[in-house]
Amino acid sequence: MGIESIFFMNNLGTFTLVLIFNLMLVALWFLLSWPEKCSKRLRKFKKRLGKHLFWNSWIVAVTESYLVVSLCVGVSLKHSLSFDSYGQTIQSIFCLTCILIYALLPVYISLNLLLGFKGIKKPLMRAIFGSYFSDLNLLKGRKVLIYPALTLARRLFLVYIVLFGPKTFFY
Repeated sequence: MGIESIFFMNNLGTFTLVLIFNLMLVALWFLLSWPEKCSKRLRKFKKRLGKHLFWNSWIVAVTESYLVVSLCVGVSLKHSLSFDSYGQTIQSIFCLTCILIYALLPVYISLNLLLGFKGIKKPLMRAIFGSYFSDLNLLKGRKVLIYPALTLARRLFLVYIVLFGPKTFFY
C-alpha cells in the first residue's frame, strides 16, 4: 500500500470501487421494491440480498479495510481537512463520514451482540452478524465478543503510531 497523497479519496484507491459496488447493490435492492410484488422469485432474491447486503457484507468490508481506511483518514485529517473548494468539501465530508462509520460500527455491533447474546445461535443472527463472530469460541461466554473490537482498536493504535511517531506515546 502506498500513501502518495494527502487527500483521502486519492489514497483509498480500489476500495472506492468496493464502496461504489456495495452502494450499487443497495440501489438494486431499492429498485426491486416495486417489481417484487409481481414475482415470487424476485421477492426471494430481494430478501436474500437484503440479509447479506445490509449487515454481513458491510461488516466484512469494514473489518477487512479498517487499517487502510484509518490510515488514509488519519493522513487526511492531519494534513488536508478543509472546506475551501467544492472538491475539498466533498472529500472532507466523505472523510469525516468514514471515520464516524469506522469508529461507531464496531462499537454498535459489539454492544448489540453483548446485549443479545442468548439469541446469538439463531439463524437470523448468524445471517446478520455471522462474519463478525465466525471464528470465535462462543462457549467461553460473552467476553469473546470483545475480541474483534479490540483487534480494531489495536489497528487504530498502530495508525496513531505511524502518523505521530512513537515519541508522542512512549515519552
